[in-house]
Amino acid sequence: MIDGEEIWDCALRMIYGGMFIVETEYLFVNLKWNQISETEDIKYREPIQIGIVAADEDLQKEKIFSKAIRLSDPTHINKGMLKLYRTTLENIMNANTKEDIFGRVVRTFPTYKYIVTWNREIYSLFKYTMKQCGFSMRRHTVIILQDILSIVASDGKRRIGFSQALEYADIEYEPNYLNYSKHDANYLYQLFKETYQQYSSMTSDDYRITNVKTKRMHASECHYARKMKIDHATIRPQSAIFIGFKMCQACASKLTWNQLKWDEKVILSKKEKEIAYLRQLPLTEEKMEKICKQFGVTYNISNDVVFIKTEFSSWIVYLRDGKVHKLYHENYRQSASAFFKMQKKKLTEGYHQQKLLSDHFYDVVQYIKYHDKGTVKRMEKKSRIERLFEKIEREKRENT
Repeated sequence: MIDGEEIWDCALRMIYGGMFIVETEYLFVNLKWNQISETEDIKYREPIQIGIVAADEDLQKEKIFSKAIRLSDPTHINKGMLKLYRTTLENIMNANTKEDIFGRVVRTFPTYKYIVTWNREIYSLFKYTMKQCGFSMRRHTVIILQDILSIVASDGKRRIGFSQALEYADIEYEPNYLNYSKHDANYLYQLFKETYQQYSSMTSDDYRITNVKTKRMHASECHYARKMKIDHATIRPQSAIFIGFKMCQACASKLTWNQLKWDEKVILSKKEKEIAYLRQLPLTEEKMEKICKQFGVTYNISNDVVFIKTEFSSWIVYLRDGKVHKLYHENYRQSASAFFKMQKKKLTEGYHQQKLLSDHFYDVVQYIKYHDKGTVKRMEKKSRIERLFEKIEREKRENT
């Protein structure tokens, strides 16, 4: 079956005599698959989602393709896969067959030079399924981005996870969209483009002696480079590792490949990023409200003064130029029994000044919250002891 999009493409090709076709350089491919339970071999693996982003030689996006794929036998479904990909067996079985979907892939992307996948497993299944469905693939170069990033961003041994790589590359993504082929193919495209361009810029002056036959890049003093035939030798930028060229293992230590240095990067969690944002100046009223809500305190903001009330006491925070200038704490004396009845006995009217441990509003509200939380715990402990003594006194009176 040919859909409307394919008919339109075919019509334009006929009208313009083939001149309409834009030469696709890259296919960024993502697959999600079902693996029959308690098996590992690829022959027990079947794709259930495919996502492809096509880009030209300048890495400008041309086309996006994404489809669900019907499972050949519904009894083979692995329920763990359904949970991982947040889908249902009904959705999978309502899709078209892999023969139909991969036929569309062949017709939609007639030209390409590179196939980029995140890991070797995805590429192997893509190639295996194409062969299974009776389709031949154009001659192309395979690019496994995870392997490349292991070299240019780490020590060559560390296997960097996909979501972690997105974090390191500062690519914004929606966690709930991960494990959907449509979105993962797009994230893969962004990750490749960002890291390739960044690495190219960092190594713009670094050219390597390269064997065009083996596609190996060598240091000038490498003995393999010296023995290379003249007609096999060329010069390539070090960033050519992103388009299928490999580093020579014999001289790899003589060159600095790890330019991105992701191992030295500190990646903040979503919560840590939110805290970092709230602690940044300028300190807006919106930020102050978020901070107070985060720590569950009652607040009232009036110009450069913030009145804060916890379950135990009241505080006044004075601000100057977006930072905490002074902190005052309510004066009170509390007996355990009165505390649990929510009654206070004031020593004197007003507040006393509290020592500042930080001038960040976030840190001060955090201090207020846990200062009073600790007081509550101490009062609860004291109350248990008092109740024990009261019980002993009652028993004494009853026995006399």
